[in-house]
Formats: sequence, C-alpha cells, structure tokens
Amino acid sequence: MSTSIATAEATTPEASVASAVQRCLDAYHATLAIPRKPDGTGSPHDYAARAYRNAMPFLSSPVQIDAFIACVAHGLLINVFNDTIASKLLYAAQVAIASRRAQQKQAHPLPFQSSWRRPPRQHRKLRELRRPTPLP
Repeated sequence: MSTSIATAEATTPEASVASAVQRCLDAYHATLAIPRKPDGTGSPHDYAARAYRNAMPFLSSPVQIDAFIACVAHGLLINVFNDTIASKLLYAAQVAIASRRAQQKQAHPLPFQSSWRRPPRQHRKLRELRRPTPLP
C-alpha cells in the first residue's frame, strides 16, 4: 500500500521538481566524494559543478522547465553557478516557455471572436434604454 502512495506522490509536479533537484544534488555530492589527485586540471568543486549541470533536466515540458528553474535556484544557493551563468540559464528557461506558448498558440488558434466588443449602433441603443424617461 505504501508503494502506491509513493508512486502517486512521485507523479505530482511538485514531486517531479523535488526529485530533479535531488538528482542534481546527488550527482554533485557523489562527484565531490570521489578522491582526486591535485593535477591542476580542476578542483573537486569544478567537477561537482559540472556533474550538477549534467544532471539538470531538459527544457522539454512545463514540469521539466519548472524543475530546471528549481535546479538553477538551488545551484545558486550552493554556489554551483555564478550569477552570470545562472542568469543565462534562467533566460534559456524563459525562451523555452515562450517557445512552448508559441507552439501551442499555433497548434490551437482561437477563432476570431468579436463578442467582447459591441458595434457602435448597439451602444447607442443601450444608452437610450438606460436614460430615464422624463416625467410629465
């Protein structure tokens, strides 16, 4: 019974975002735990930061875009990214959101609806109906 609850929780968008951040953190900490000889090619933090970036989700769905943004935010907190790189990554997420909206709008164009605006003649009629009739 507990496995079905865990499965149901893992399918919610919040759980997907949390699991993506956890996946990035796991990659980061696993890479930090690997002992390295100081050979001048990079610090353990550099390797861990690269592992964190490689574990980040793709920008292919709304939930994954949210997870990507959460990973960038958490990466800023633990100094995986500097401000410049984080800014570029968040801009990439913004472009992905705009691209999805454009694709959805193109796939499902709304029919032209002018019901929100009445022709001027109807406005005049409404105004005449609203005017109080003069008393004799």
